Amino acid sequence: MNKKELSLAVIRAQAEKQGFFFMEEEAKERPHFPALTPLYPEKQINLETTPGRVSTRMIDIFSPVGFGQRGLIVAPPKAGKTSVLKEIANGITENYPDVELILLLIDERPEEVTDLERSVKGDVVSSTFDQQPQNHTRVSELVLERAMRLVEDKRDVVILMDSITRLARAYNLVVPPSGRTLSGGIDPAAFYKPKRFFGAARNIEEGGSLTILATALVDTGSRMDDVIYEEFKGTGNMELHLSRDLAERRIFPAIDIKKSGTRKEELLMSSEKLEEIWKLRKHMVGDSLEYTEQLVKFLPNGSGQRSEKTMKQDIHPEYHPVVFMDSTTGFKFLSGSTKHSEETVEWEDGNTYPVIRVEVTSDSHPFYTGRQKFTQADGRVDRFNKKYGLKDENAAE
Repeated sequence: MNKKELSLAVIRAQAEKQGFFFMEEEAKERPHFPALTPLYPEKQINLETTPGRVSTRMIDIFSPVGFGQRGLIVAPPKAGKTSVLKEIANGITENYPDVELILLLIDERPEEVTDLERSVKGDVVSSTFDQQPQNHTRVSELVLERAMRLVEDKRDVVILMDSITRLARAYNLVVPPSGRTLSGGIDPAAFYKPKRFFGAARNIEEGGSLTILATALVDTGSRMDDVIYEEFKGTGNMELHLSRDLAERRIFPAIDIKKSGTRKEELLMSSEKLEEIWKLRKHMVGDSLEYTEQLVKFLPNGSGQRSEKTMKQDIHPEYHPVVFMDSTTGFKFLSGSTKHSEETVEWEDGNTYPVIRVEVTSDSHPFYTGRQKFTQADGRVDRFNKKYGLKDENAAE
């Protein structure tokens, strides 16, 4: 044994004694991250867990996330981005326990870090605003290198980052000056490392994926923040926009559906589901904020949902089975009402019921499908059908 081999043997023995183990031989043969083949995301990450989490349901519908997604959560101040990140994280850990989840918090408040550490089961890595910019950059680079090594081992990794804006600010303070300055006072060289971080997100053909969802701050009053967002907005393949107007109306989640979306979403969903979502978007005319507010209101357990006591009071003894019929389309379904009518129609069960003619307005039409088309707002249809043992002939089997 020569001197070099002896030195390596001593180092190995000391490392193993201290609990550090060298990689297996086959691990040395794994490919380097840049050599892996990137693809569009092909498998959706379903974030919805319980009916009460409206935000994750809306993301699944209007801005779906796939394994390997590179997404921006565009948020003005006080729009609820931390709550959205928290629900996304909890949805991932609950539905995909084998996924490596990392929350990277850069330049955040210490109390917010503590809250996320106690609320999320994944790894929370942070560098608070009272730390040096060098610490911000060092932490982000360590997280990225760890994620890359896991992906090389064909693991699925998700990084939720808050925020890419503050990371770019930190690099602007630590990179050597290039002699050029963009609008807002940011050096073009400051974008290289943040873009390397964000651009690492990809679905890997050989196996594994790295998903990065990063928040981008807008409407902060800082020209530098606007320049950073403009630089990154074309690099992602998914955007989720939060609305300050909705947040000021206390409508949460404050998701601007019209601006939110995912590239190549047809790879993540079935054609039937995609067609239904396109129908919802097609009816999104006029004020998108009003549309979003109504959609959140009518989703089960949304912010406009009635209390359990109020819902039980809706079932009144005077209600009787009637057939609601759309005067324009002829669409009809069997439900209950206190109204009476001389017009009757025979239903598929052989009984004759009064007919109540109604007209679907353009405001309500996008939100109602099937048996819930007319009265989903007061939640009566399903309860009456169950109470009276009735069946809607228009409902899907």
